[in-house]
Amino acid sequence: MPTRKPATLRMVLAVTVLLAIRPGTLSARSLHQEVRAEVVTVLNQLRRTNDARRAHERATELFDRVVLYAPDEQIEVFRSAAFLKRLTGHMADLPDDLRARMVPFLLDSERLAMEMAFAVKPEHQEPAAVYAVLDRLRSHRGDLLNQYATLAASIAVVHDRPFERRVNENRPGAPDPRLIFDFHTTHEGQMLYGIRNMPTELMIYIVDTTLSREEMLWAMRRHRGHEHIGELYFDISYDDDHVRLGTPKRVTQAGFSLENILNYGGVCADQAYYAMSIGKSIGVPTAYVRGRSANVSHAWVGFLQVQGRRAQWNFDAGRYEAYRGVRGELLDPQTRQWIPDAHLSLVAQFVASETASRQAAAGLTDAARRLRELSEEDIESLRPPGRSSGDKPRKPVRTATLEAQLDLIERALRTSAGYAPAWFEIRDLASGRQLSLGQKRHWAEALGRLCGQDDLDFQLALLAPMIESIDSVEQQNRLWESAFERFRRRHDLAAEIRMRQAAMWEAAGNLENARRCYEDVIHRYANAGRFAVTALRQLERLLQENDREDHVIPLYRQVWSKIDPPPSRSAPFARQSNWYRVGRRLAQLHEAAGNTREAERVTSRLNAGR
Repeated sequence: MPTRKPATLRMVLAVTVLLAIRPGTLSARSLHQEVRAEVVTVLNQLRRTNDARRAHERATELFDRVVLYAPDEQIEVFRSAAFLKRLTGHMADLPDDLRARMVPFLLDSERLAMEMAFAVKPEHQEPAAVYAVLDRLRSHRGDLLNQYATLAASIAVVHDRPFERRVNENRPGAPDPRLIFDFHTTHEGQMLYGIRNMPTELMIYIVDTTLSREEMLWAMRRHRGHEHIGELYFDISYDDDHVRLGTPKRVTQAGFSLENILNYGGVCADQAYYAMSIGKSIGVPTAYVRGRSANVSHAWVGFLQVQGRRAQWNFDAGRYEAYRGVRGELLDPQTRQWIPDAHLSLVAQFVASETASRQAAAGLTDAARRLRELSEEDIESLRPPGRSSGDKPRKPVRTATLEAQLDLIERALRTSAGYAPAWFEIRDLASGRQLSLGQKRHWAEALGRLCGQDDLDFQLALLAPMIESIDSVEQQNRLWESAFERFRRRHDLAAEIRMRQAAMWEAAGNLENARRCYEDVIHRYANAGRFAVTALRQLERLLQENDREDHVIPLYRQVWSKIDPPPSRSAPFARQSNWYRVGRRLAQLHEAAGNTREAERVTSRLNAGR
């Protein structure tokens, strides 16, 4: 019988073989081997002694040496070292008995160990709670977890705390994590996009369900294979009596469930919950999105659409015209923080990327952060990996400079452009005024080059704080103009840029340029979301402050004539539409000016909805 390789060695081999990258030189190949040997040694010692703190100390020292001495192109070395540091750090936070069960299990489960190492976020959650969930799954279906690694990891990081949703007056809670695992593995063949290759970063938006097993089965029977989740939003009739008369919602009285939402209707929150929950039951990443226009909140659904190797998030279903340009936000089920929907759009890139590349990007980003923390004393004390103290010293490949950090981050994003934490590092450096103007220009260009046309919302969300951190108004304006040209086909984003420019000019005391920006929004983008209404009010204020109040009513009359009335389908939110809000203000202005007949005529049109 052939000798079985140690599980830890098999795992490290898996770590490196998945990346089909050929080292370019003997020294690079040696470095790779030296790091791999150290990973094997540390993991074997951890298995033998259960001393995770000592293992983490050795892993941290190895990682620091990799940060200083590994060439940028040796991304598999960064991935291996980051994996070891992350995993041993998690294990050090576990109680002894839980760690004694987890270490041998994970070291025999290569894929699962890698997913857990890169999925857990200790800055937002307790590793002990996450691995306690994984331990329950292990005792329940341990033989399947490595096979369904991203599913198991996603359930562990999402359900480490009680999970419930707030759907107005209703509070549906999550079922047992073991039930979620069983449902998705049992119905694997019916899941629209499959589950074995779904990245953990997207899988968390499937397993964050708050349906019972019976409801998931009902959703599967009724809607399996349904590709356009957004259509389901409009399957739910609107409970007009509840909105107009204040009567209790019929679905709440009947009992809050998907079937009752379908039978009795509801409001936008129920519509979004219905569509979102069905998507999760048939294997589609979905999110409940909320936004606010004027004084009224609204909810719609976001869902992933996949065509071949191209994927993108759709955040338009249920977003009525009144909410075009309103930034939506959604709950990150792992961190439990509300995040802009733009941040999630980038993650769709992971559908077409390799797991190893995403993890290597994480390792490189970890390295950039660590480089910022290392002191000169730390650097002096660290030797290259695998070299004895008697060897002739070798100079580090990099030192603790901003340029070296940026090089590592750029390598990370070239490896996997969808790795958002690397982009956030750039955003934070720029917002902290640590980047030069030239560096900001470079990263603005890199953002457009590395992110696709489906990620424009994310690009502007990242670009805006970079531009606003520039002190010179003229230089800032040049970058805003460049951004305007990049986003001009997306009217909501172009309008947002003009509004930011107007605010910049007002802060600088240049009211004429601010006025031009507001006018551009009003005349170009009257139907492109809330910005036209805001621009009108700002321009009204400027006219009044400059004794040109007689221009206000003609301005509102002109703009109102350009705005389309809301479609009947959005009737519950018609009063939030640009058409209604501009018309209402026009009626108020006529009334204040003594134009009673004109005010009545405008009000009559508003009441008729045309």
